[in-house]
Amino acid sequence: MSTICIFFTCTCLIIQYRDSDRATELRYRANYVSQRLYKNNTQIEDVFDGIQYKELVQDGHFQDERDVALLASIDGYQIFRQKTMTVG
Repeated sequence: MSTICIFFTCTCLIIQYRDSDRATELRYRANYVSQRLYKNNTQIEDVFDGIQYKELVQDGHFQDERDVALLASIDGYQIFRQKTMTVG
């Protein structure tokens, strides 16, 4: 089961990176962490400001600007409005 999920996720990301506008959106993390306010640690506005993310970076993760951080919620609580965007 996990192999299928990984394959599906990778395939979806490959398709999305082929579109230049979507590829720019997927680089949100890299753009966010390169901002002056992020580097100065002056405010917390995103998951990337958190201690756990910063520890992952210190451990060598997220070294490439194309690396994508996926967030999963398994408790069934919807924290974002439903989107109708499709891949393709």
